[in-house]
Amino acid sequence: MAKEKNLGFRISKLEDLGYTFQKPDESIATERINFSMETNIDLNPKHDKFSFILKPRFTTGKKNPKLIAELIFRIEFDFQELKSVLIKESEDTFTLPDQLIVTLFSISYSTMRGVFFEKSRGTMAERLILPIIDPAGILQRGESLQEDSKTKY
Repeated sequence: MAKEKNLGFRISKLEDLGYTFQKPDESIATERINFSMETNIDLNPKHDKFSFILKPRFTTGKKNPKLIAELIFRIEFDFQELKSVLIKESEDTFTLPDQLIVTLFSISYSTMRGVFFEKSRGTMAERLILPIIDPAGILQRGESLQEDSKTKY
């Protein structure tokens, strides 16, 4: 039986790295709006830190997509005893247990949803809906999460 480890963490930093909104043609149909998201991970075991950079994008059109809205958002977590759960993959490469990555991604995505709401308030972008996604999908896609889905507009 695996030994239980006490692990504490907190959100230590929320950074808005950029927000873009381009007002689309008012007559855009719901089914023509696409959602995609890039996700980058940064693990810093020396300083007990882990962070996600999330970049959700709403576009319209397939051949020459036009940007409607994009947010670049970084969320950083400070850990107590991060080293106790690190998994060494090679001499200089570490990772975290899958369930911890999924939990942190879920917290990050939910927090980003609130940031997007605040950023888009008062614009047409506030009607865009960030889809519900399976946070475990980040494990299958590594550091680049692509969710191709339609959003209601």
